[in-house]
Amino acid sequence: MIDDEKSLDELRQRMQESLIQAKRDQLRQEFGMVDGFRDPALPPEIEVEWLEYIYRFEKHFEDARIVPVRERLGWPKLDPLEEISADKLPSAVDELLQLLMDFNISVDFFGDWPLAEMYRYLTEELMEEEIEEIPFEDVFACFTPSTPEYDMEMWIEFFVRDVFKHDLSGALNGLSCQVLLDAQGRPVAPSIVKNQLADVWEYMPPIQNPTIEFSRTKVVGERGEAAARISWELGDETLTVNSDFRMGMCPHEGWEVVQTTLLADLLTMLRIDNSTPD
Repeated sequence: MIDDEKSLDELRQRMQESLIQAKRDQLRQEFGMVDGFRDPALPPEIEVEWLEYIYRFEKHFEDARIVPVRERLGWPKLDPLEEISADKLPSAVDELLQLLMDFNISVDFFGDWPLAEMYRYLTEELMEEEIEEIPFEDVFACFTPSTPEYDMEMWIEFFVRDVFKHDLSGALNGLSCQVLLDAQGRPVAPSIVKNQLADVWEYMPPIQNPTIEFSRTKVVGERGEAAARISWELGDETLTVNSDFRMGMCPHEGWEVVQTTLLADLLTMLRIDNSTPD
């Protein structure tokens, strides 16, 4: 009896392996899937379900018709912003967001969005975005509109974190490739900034997670300014600098640092701190 059960288990296992390989072959032949690493701890029946899901996913998007968002929603009638009173605007935005969720479309706004601008985005710009006509099971089309101020702050954070963790390549890549100024507003070469970074890092060990709090952010067209309070833990101390940033839109993507007082602020604070007698 035990031998029969063992033989049956082995037969089931061989059948599962054959089914798994067949599904992998199908995915490789039809969609070019790379047959790479397999987790030996993954139960065969779970792997079969996973491969079947991948196949349905790939097949759906291969055959899907691409349409504007408004078409997936069934061409809803959307009132112009000018026809909605201020007291009705919050509910109008909520109803639109719920309608989108009902059709597997999620929208997350990043930054400070006035309700009027949210409504305008949802009824104008978003409606022209193109997605699959029919959603795939529980897969959502996700949109993350952000304000210029939010984007600029994000790129400043990238630069600051690269400086604090001693990432030379990241910090230099965050600098403007067009016009670069020192803390006093004079043109400066990237090689000078590289030397300043070395000076800072002589006094400051790598810091992984500085806290960055913006007190002022302003964007006008492709230029922006910000002021930030940056703090970090060093031993039993909490150290802080207040630094200014002038930013410009990068020709390729995002924002880049045109001018900042950060390195000068760090050098001043760290040199004073290190020169204090024990």
